[in-house]
Amino acid sequence: MMENHLEGTQKGRPRNIVSEPVSLGELHSGAVHIKTDRFGQVFEAALASGLFLLSLVILYSCDLVLATPLPAMGRFAALFALIVIQSALMTQMVMQFHDCLHFAVFRRAGFNTALARGIGAYCLWPATFLRESHLQHHRRAGLVDGDPEVLHFTAEFIERNSWAAGLNRLAQTRWAPLLFTPALQGIHFTRYFRLKLLVKRDISALGAYVGEIVLMVATWALITRFLKLPLHSYFVGHLLPSLIAMGLVYWAAKPLHTQMIGIPLPELDLAARTLSVARSFKSNRMVRLFFANLGFHIEHHLRPSVSRWALPSLAESLRPELEKLAREKQLPFAYHHSYRSWYREVGKRVPTQNTISTLDEWNIQNTTRV
Repeated sequence: MMENHLEGTQKGRPRNIVSEPVSLGELHSGAVHIKTDRFGQVFEAALASGLFLLSLVILYSCDLVLATPLPAMGRFAALFALIVIQSALMTQMVMQFHDCLHFAVFRRAGFNTALARGIGAYCLWPATFLRESHLQHHRRAGLVDGDPEVLHFTAEFIERNSWAAGLNRLAQTRWAPLLFTPALQGIHFTRYFRLKLLVKRDISALGAYVGEIVLMVATWALITRFLKLPLHSYFVGHLLPSLIAMGLVYWAAKPLHTQMIGIPLPELDLAARTLSVARSFKSNRMVRLFFANLGFHIEHHLRPSVSRWALPSLAESLRPELEKLAREKQLPFAYHHSYRSWYREVGKRVPTQNTISTLDEWNIQNTTRV
């Protein structure tokens, strides 16, 4: 089924190429397994190594700039350039990490988990929790209550979760790109930790977390010992770019589910529910490359095991059937040319709470440019 994110991780699956039209029926039957071919897996391994090594070079360069006497403007310019580059590198790490959570980077599940934990150790992301949380988002998107990544709360959701009101207020501030995601994940991690580790006493989960914490500590012990890295250099060369990268991803991710139908949709099949709760953005090539095709989000929710690099061709293949399905079932089809158009036409008037429950209300609140 579509919600089985482990499917296609075995050997012998077809190559990661969409050369023929893919039907919704094939997606639902599980007949389409678009996995990374051998070249793609080598590329992903090289990309991960390159991102990590280059990030270390930038981190060391930040330390050198901070330790070297320079004119104030020269130091500012050098640090600004390094932070911009580091933020771009860490954004790419987010994208690759996300694909690892879906077992979409390598054919073997263990390799995806190993890379996710490696990236998590460097970026201080708990891979086990984030995988479970993100896959829960895919399973429960459109069911609101059980979606740990919902960014646009309904009034009913706020009534049941007191913390949501505070996050709603944070979402309206200029600090939302930097603080909203860490705050949301922190709340869910606290609840998850209490339920799974303290109430259910899941020993396997506890072991995974202990292992990841040890890996994080060991990674940064080696880095700081090798680079002789002081705390202020870590803040400028790693922590600040990491927050900026989260802000960039937040900017790209916020429109993907915001101002869509915000009521529980358990009666709909996956394709219909996905059209009701998700958007896709074609964007220009530079934006697509920078965010690793994250904008093709309807297609990603329909086939989460597809590599991010194959999503444009999958989107082109599926679009006629999705448009037909939307017309027949009176569903939204939110397919935009650019993020800028969404922020200009929809994003500027997003209310504090999501009140959309019907297609007519959706049409009033949304302007789509296909």
